[in-house]
Amino acid sequence: MNRLRSEPCTIKRVTRRLEKWLLRLSVTFFVILVIVWVLIFRVSEAWWVSVLISHVPRIILALPAIALAIFSLRCRWRVLIINVVSLIIVFWPIMGLQLGTQAKPAPDRSHEISVVSCNISQDRGNLHCVVERALERQPDLVCLQECNGVEDELRAYFTDWYCVSRGEFFVASKFPLLLGPACMPFRTNHPTFADWSGHPDFDYLRRRMTAIAMHVATPSGNVSLFNVHLQSPRRRLQRLTWEQVSSSDSLREFKQEQLIMAEESMFTRAFVLQHRGDQPYLVVGDFNMCCENSFYKQDWGDLNNSYSLAGFGYGYTALCYGVDIWFDNAPWLRIDHILFSSDWQVSHADVFDSGGSDHRLIWAKLWSRTKEDSPPVGDVENFTTSDCSFGNNLEESVLSNKFLTKGPV
Repeated sequence: MNRLRSEPCTIKRVTRRLEKWLLRLSVTFFVILVIVWVLIFRVSEAWWVSVLISHVPRIILALPAIALAIFSLRCRWRVLIINVVSLIIVFWPIMGLQLGTQAKPAPDRSHEISVVSCNISQDRGNLHCVVERALERQPDLVCLQECNGVEDELRAYFTDWYCVSRGEFFVASKFPLLLGPACMPFRTNHPTFADWSGHPDFDYLRRRMTAIAMHVATPSGNVSLFNVHLQSPRRRLQRLTWEQVSSSDSLREFKQEQLIMAEESMFTRAFVLQHRGDQPYLVVGDFNMCCENSFYKQDWGDLNNSYSLAGFGYGYTALCYGVDIWFDNAPWLRIDHILFSSDWQVSHADVFDSGGSDHRLIWAKLWSRTKEDSPPVGDVENFTTSDCSFGNNLEESVLSNKFLTKGPV
């Protein structure tokens, strides 16, 4: 009889002990999530640890969050609440859930344009699939990056379109296009930036093109369009192996690559400010930065992000293939963006499988806020520099750029 009485007491003691341990684990994991949140959204590029965390698949954090939530179902309510809050933090801000609550349908479809962008990763084998997936969205503008060597093939797919290409960039439009200048940040030494003449890849930096400018004659009037591809973070992340982290030389090289990325983004933003004119403008392409990146916030945060406003889900665009420690076609970073000035509204935004590229295809439908006095689409012969103007004072654009107030990396 005494043994039967003692057994329930023993079970209760074990249960209470397990609840205490589960509470400690839940609180510890919650604190870890808060730290990760701060590192990603606040510290960002200021510390190499936060840079590394920002580029790790964040769904990994969901596994312990789900496990703790399941185990806490039979515990006291306070343990369950902690784990429910942890789940919300993981799946919403940390993983970047978007609800599309700011999408606004166009009152007049004649002033709506459809934009598609994709980094095709110089994809030759599946180029047909990439273009086919892009055309399924019935776009008016197609902006592609990393198109070196496949420009002629691409033009064959867009025979009835206006097409321009320069460097790695290719743009196809249903409306007349006027190609403008290209942005090459390290072609000349700017006094605001560091001197990179001694960098081992200086020749590559000098040749590197980060954006091209265009003017497009849409039904809503002339629009400035910028096709962008900024520096990939892979070069600097490769310097963060366990063996190299302890080396001061490797960290110095990492900071050097980080500074190059910061200056390239800054200069490209100044280029956009220089050539946007007084008309609505779009900035489209592979930014190689998530929205929470501090460089993105400082240089591009004043522009509207189509997926952040109208997309539903996570909208991850990279990396789809070529990562040994991760699954194929399971991207975890949203680094491709369609940005627009306040002259526009977005009605739809989504991300689609590109059919073979390392990046997914991004798509948005935009419409112009201002419809009055909008000239009709003209013939390409009549659409010349007299209809628009590209800026010619980059010095002024750089020095007056409010984003140059950022501190040293």
